[in-house]
Amino acid sequence: MTDQASLESHYEKASIAIAQGENETALYHINECLALVDESSEAYEELKMKQGCLLALLEDYEQAQTVFDEVLRRAPGNADAWLLQAQLLLQKGDVTAAMEHLRRYISCAEETADQLSVMAQLCYGAGEYADALIYGEQALAMAADDAAYGELFRCMGYAALLSGDDRAEKYLTSAIERLADTDPELFYYRGVLRLAREDYEEALVDFDAAIGLGYGTALAYYNRGVCYLTLEDYERLLADMQKVVELNEDEELTQIAQQLIAELTVGSEQES
Repeated sequence: MTDQASLESHYEKASIAIAQGENETALYHINECLALVDESSEAYEELKMKQGCLLALLEDYEQAQTVFDEVLRRAPGNADAWLLQAQLLLQKGDVTAAMEHLRRYISCAEETADQLSVMAQLCYGAGEYADALIYGEQALAMAADDAAYGELFRCMGYAALLSGDDRAEKYLTSAIERLADTDPELFYYRGVLRLAREDYEEALVDFDAAIGLGYGTALAYYNRGVCYLTLEDYERLLADMQKVVELNEDEELTQIAQQLIAELTVGSEQES
């Protein structure tokens, strides 16, 4: 078999293995391909990208990073390599280097709504909340239809919440509208915002939804109880405080709930 025929055979086998999720087999065939091509050929860069991606999928992150470093030395305009390297750096916790790679990615890539959305979500993951909101707004401005951008609205909502941005409730609402019943935390955190601005009835609706969808934390029950307290629904308040004590997830919260239960019990006895 000629080198060209062998190259084509290994490449085809690698493609089949990738499609079947057999990453170790795919990596073997890609490595065989790399041994058969000249480093100056156009195919070499493509093969190195596949090699790096497969190494990352196999959780050999150090070697994957080495591969992407080589690609970027050879082809500094390779936007995908900048993006993949940024993701690896984020995983290592090197936020500064990751953000620099993300900015290089944006400078190399043709800006699209999807790319800016990815950038926003990566910035959120890196704790760069202001940048996440900037890129997110740019993505939404470019999108012909934002119906498919539930994940983007989710990260923008949390980024705004964590940075004290007044748009948090708006973004969380947009996420809820698009993600339906997939994330009870969205309802919980919107409830927290509504509770903070003393919109107790709307906050109660959100806490009900969060708990009903499985977000039954002590804080969720406690915050719903606060709504019941303000709305003077003492029977439901008592039930939620008892749930807080039963869960006992936070000592201070449990003590507050126990005190409220005691006060409610005394009040009930005096009325009778």
